[in-house]
Amino acid sequence: MKKVLFLPLFQMPSGHHQVADALMYEIEKTTENVTCKKVDFLSYWNKHIEKVVESSYLKMIHAFPNMYDWVYRNFMYNQFTNKQVSLLNRIYSLRFEEKMLQLIQEEQPDSIVCTHCFPSAILSRLKQRKAINIPVVNVYTDFFINSIWGGAEIDYHLVNDMQMKQELIQRFSIPASHIFITGIPVNGKIGRECSSSKKMKKQILVAGEVLD
Repeated sequence: MKKVLFLPLFQMPSGHHQVADALMYEIEKTTENVTCKKVDFLSYWNKHIEKVVESSYLKMIHAFPNMYDWVYRNFMYNQFTNKQVSLLNRIYSLRFEEKMLQLIQEEQPDSIVCTHCFPSAILSRLKQRKAINIPVVNVYTDFFINSIWGGAEIDYHLVNDMQMKQELIQRFSIPASHIFITGIPVNGKIGRECSSSKKMKKQILVAGEVLD
C-alpha cells in the first residue's frame, strides 16, 4: 500500500485544506492501493503555538488589513535579499527541519504533497542537503508564487496557468516536463452532487484577494 502525505498549514479550514481534500478524494477514488493522510505541520510541531499563530493571523487580517497586506508583500511575495534568506534559513533550522524528519519517520510516506509554502520550504532545504529523497509535489493555491515556496529541489509542480509555469522555468530552471497546468483543484464531489439534483441551481462563488 502506497502512502501520500499531504501538508497544508493551520487547523482552520482554508483553501490549502480544500485543495488537499480535493486531491485526496480523487486519488483514493481513482487509484488502488494508495492511502492519503493530511497533517497540519504547525500543529504537529507545537499545538499551542499553532493556536496562537492562527489566532493572531486572523485578528491581523480582520483588524489591520493594510498591515497584513504590507507583511505579505514584503515577506512572502517579493524576492528576498541575502539577509532575509539567511534569516529564514535560521528560522527553518529552529527544530522545523528536525521535526519534519520526525514526521516523515513516523508516517513513512512514499510521496509528499505540499499545499502551503511553509512545509514546501522546509522539505526543499532537507532535499537540498540530501537528508531525504522522497518525491515532493508543490500544489499552488494562488495565481502567483510567493518567495517562500521550495523551488528547484521540489520534484513536481502543479500550477494554475501558463504564466506560473514560465515563472518556475525562468526562476528555478525547472524542466517543463515537471510542471503541470491543472488550475486550482476542486473537489470532484461538487460536480457530482450538483448533477444529481435536477432542480438545483448551479452557482459558482469565486473568492480571493487582489494584488496591485
